Amino acid sequence: MARPTFEALPTELKNRTCELLGETDMQSLRSFAQASWDSYAAAKRTLFRDITFYVSTPEFGQGHELQIKPNSTSIQQMHALDHVWLPAAELIQELTGLTDLIFQCPSQLPPCLLKVVHEKRIARLHLRTWSLRSLDTQSWVVQDPHELAIISSPSLYSIWMQTEFCPQLARRSTPSPQAEAVYQIMTTKCLAPNLRELRKCHYYDGGGHDDLAVSPFVFREARNLGEKLERGARLLPIRHLELLYDGWDDARLNILSRSHLAHWQARVDLSALESLKLTISLDQETVETLSRLSFPFLRSLSLDCEISGQTTWHAVHYFRAVKRFLSTLTQLRKLHLCGWDHEAVSLGAHEDGDGNMLEPNPHLKVLWLKPGFSLDVPCRVDTARSPTEQQLYDLAARYPAIQDLSVSIRRSMGDEAEVRRYRALGRGFRMLERLSLELEAHPPIPQIIDRLTPDPRLPGNSSPPTAPPPEEVYSGTTMLPPAEATRLWDGPDGFSRELLPVGERYTYTNGHALEGMVNAAVDQDLAQAIYNTIVDASATPSKLNTMLLKVRGFGLFFDPVHTDNGMIELTLSPLWRQSFPWAAGLQREYLIKRNPMQSPDGPATPAAQKTAPKITELGEWAVEWGNALDAYSDDAYCVRCLVKPQNPLTKIFRKLWPPIPKVCHKDIAWVYEWKSWPLAG
Repeated sequence: MARPTFEALPTELKNRTCELLGETDMQSLRSFAQASWDSYAAAKRTLFRDITFYVSTPEFGQGHELQIKPNSTSIQQMHALDHVWLPAAELIQELTGLTDLIFQCPSQLPPCLLKVVHEKRIARLHLRTWSLRSLDTQSWVVQDPHELAIISSPSLYSIWMQTEFCPQLARRSTPSPQAEAVYQIMTTKCLAPNLRELRKCHYYDGGGHDDLAVSPFVFREARNLGEKLERGARLLPIRHLELLYDGWDDARLNILSRSHLAHWQARVDLSALESLKLTISLDQETVETLSRLSFPFLRSLSLDCEISGQTTWHAVHYFRAVKRFLSTLTQLRKLHLCGWDHEAVSLGAHEDGDGNMLEPNPHLKVLWLKPGFSLDVPCRVDTARSPTEQQLYDLAARYPAIQDLSVSIRRSMGDEAEVRRYRALGRGFRMLERLSLELEAHPPIPQIIDRLTPDPRLPGNSSPPTAPPPEEVYSGTTMLPPAEATRLWDGPDGFSRELLPVGERYTYTNGHALEGMVNAAVDQDLAQAIYNTIVDASATPSKLNTMLLKVRGFGLFFDPVHTDNGMIELTLSPLWRQSFPWAAGLQREYLIKRNPMQSPDGPATPAAQKTAPKITELGEWAVEWGNALDAYSDDAYCVRCLVKPQNPLTKIFRKLWPPIPKVCHKDIAWVYEWKSWPLAG
């Protein structure tokens, strides 16, 4: 009789075995967890630490009801309901190691919690729902003693200003009293002396009111502080500053200008920043001003580099300015960039565009390059937002210590060029441990042809060309031909060259849709092949432990539209709605983890080499599609609901993946019929 393996043991017995091993020899448990996936699953319950709260108050264990309502609580209700928070205050008293208290309830911080913060001397108090309920918007004065105690607390460390909890923050035509109160806290001596973190949505809040003496002093009723308050007596050394775009305003207008930057310079010591996050766009003047400032302690930077409506000439000079700013941040550890145009300027190139050589940054560990895409592009649209093979090598040479990378790769039907881009990731980034890979599968975008001469990309053209009259600026659009589709699928009938009859304008051909659908279809086998290509390309044992892979863009079909002023703009084609179910069924998301038997620091064992990495499908579609199909007894009925018979992309799908014969007199759902095209080689 064969002896049972560990995998065959009951789950309870495996868990108990790991618990005993963890109590006697933790190192052996860690080694055991690397033997197989089953061993890791059994051992992880013991390896991960639990946080246990020991509560000495018997009444707390019997349960209390806490209601958090979406509306803001008035200052009177806050004092009246203070007793409701007493159990929470008693719990905090028992947490002897507590250093941070994060409060993000819609109500104001209750007095009993502020009292326990001071009694226990909790180092950092974080207020995520900032709003001074007693601030009179007419007289501009805070009168409640408790709120005055909050803003003068030495424990107040961070403030988040969010319009959902304080709508007054969104005032644009006149200064917001709530925002001005925070500005006065930052510049007034003895108020929040240890405030180091601020998060705020960027609005136009009276840009001409930079003089600190214009607005009334809202804390003039703080009699307990007396004459200690000195307005405008300091620049607060903020460590973490976030200015966010809330998504409601027009992104073209909600830009951080040089005057806005001067507004912050008058209130904050920017040289003390350790982290700066700007999810609003910056104009070129602001970027150039930042380049002239000093950020000796800045370790983390997040920038939104996408500005709608730029011409090619302006884009080149804008991204060169951003690159010069980045070259001044030699101590940067984390860099997040949204909307970088790799076609305009290469981020990894070792020169700044003006002939100046840039030194490599050996300190940067995290680089996230998030592709941006604007639907409102009156002047230009780029299809080459993703870096090329050479640009990936340049990035790796400029930032050789990258361990965490997020980047997009343009799919090209798995051809040799696409495979070389994957290999560039493995060969170039030798220290890479975590990779987030976004595959771009959008069809070709109509390119707007302009008559601006000379070509601003040519060397020596440092000034904008002379623009012709508006009616002659744009002469039309052109579409890249689907060369690969024409070669693979075009028979005597010329199927690939036929126009897709959707909407009033026939912009796309069957070949464009064929290539787009092949690029969008990523199954588990292709995800594993991409991972293996990256790992195998490394000249040294790859350290890549985790890879997140997702696909986007198949539904981005655009049509050129002539405007009243004679220009041409791109708008979403009606084909976008027709492509939605196909994009949802084809574009998948996967999490790929290294086999625990494979050590990143040495050669893999023969058994590990035969074991594939663990692949998990993520996203709502991984579950929703299966649930939707299982909800019907007839899969064909579900297919008719998801994709109408007259959908113009049905013939494209069937050209690539013919129907599978019926099984047990039932149709196979189309979401189960396709398989990805393999990589070349």
